[in-house]
Amino acid sequence: MPGAEDRGRTGGMTHGNEPPESLLRSLLDSMLEPFVLLTAVRDDAGTIVDFEFTDSNPAAQAVYQMTHEELAGQRLLTLHPAAATTDLFGMYVNVVESGTPMVLDDWSYPQDIAGARCCGTTSAPSRLATPSARCGAMSPTGIWR
Repeated sequence: MPGAEDRGRTGGMTHGNEPPESLLRSLLDSMLEPFVLLTAVRDDAGTIVDFEFTDSNPAAQAVYQMTHEELAGQRLLTLHPAAATTDLFGMYVNVVESGTPMVLDDWSYPQDIAGARCCGTTSAPSRLATPSARCGAMSPTGIWR
């Protein structure tokens, strides 16, 4: 096919098995949905006690009203206190420990992002559609609508 890239017999990209980092960054940054990469934070016994924001795209930064640098290093339970009292935290732990992806469709979650500073002061819950998958040994990803 004219203009098509030769992907070889394996169907992989011509640059190896992984796209170049700049291409991956461009893809994440162009997404309309918020995307975050979280890293598990463990206590001395190895139990996951929180998640740290490791990476994010501009859509996620807009939700949190933080720059990429400000969001990096933030803790999930600080920005989302309701994660500890809903099933969200346990579901993220399961993603890391089992490697099984999580998909929520029309799931109700309280408006608690950063103390509701970016979501108004309403107490009406959000309706989330969010897939999450393990990226590496300790990092779940999250995308939501």
